Amino acid sequence: MKRVSRTSLLVITLMLTTLTARAALVWDTANNTATDSRVIVFDTPGTATINDLLQFNSAAAVTAGEAAGSYVLTSVVLTITGSEMSGRFQFNNTLGLPATVYSANFAAGQGLTFSAAGASVVQTMTHAFNGGNPYNMVSGESYTENFAPTLAAAGSSTVTTGLAAFTGNGFLASSSANLSAQMSSSQDAGIFAGSFASGTATFSLTYHYAPVPEPTALALLGLGCAALGLRRRRTANV
Repeated sequence: MKRVSRTSLLVITLMLTTLTARAALVWDTANNTATDSRVIVFDTPGTATINDLLQFNSAAAVTAGEAAGSYVLTSVVLTITGSEMSGRFQFNNTLGLPATVYSANFAAGQGLTFSAAGASVVQTMTHAFNGGNPYNMVSGESYTENFAPTLAAAGSSTVTTGLAAFTGNGFLASSSANLSAQMSSSQDAGIFAGSFASGTATFSLTYHYAPVPEPTALALLGLGCAALGLRRRRTANV
């Protein structure tokens, strides 16, 4: 039997199909937030790009009920959580002799990923392929294993840099919701792997913003600071 000599990283991306129509931001002016939340269902291989995630816009905040003025983005929170995850792995041994797939850590680190404007968040999923044991394949064999991965807690990430990409009058560029499974295993170049999966995921993008002080207010603040400094100087000279 031929032993496998090198390690390959298999990245499987699963198809996402949005069930919601083009969504609008839900504004919570009491807490200075605006959120886009979606439920997505996937069942076929591939990748779906979501092109209708709105950027944060100061004028839209006023339209939504904020006081007149300007508003600036302070942070963006990405969250994702999956449920009912299931599917199967399939391996095909195209070699002319037996081979072994070593899989003690197979599928470690696979995750459900939501990305937007260069930022991303992952909800970790794990699955012990073949019970965590190596699998011996005969020549020409195809092996299939069902999986129902264990899901970690919902993933959440707060973005405080690169906020310019989230601000504007249109939609986020290169925004997408992806399910990607990264499986680390030792295998032969002649053993090909594939995956089919289905499930449901909920993701949200929340903008946190704050008002920008008006120039008059800034001038008054500067005058106040100057007056306070002058008063302290006079006190010190007495």
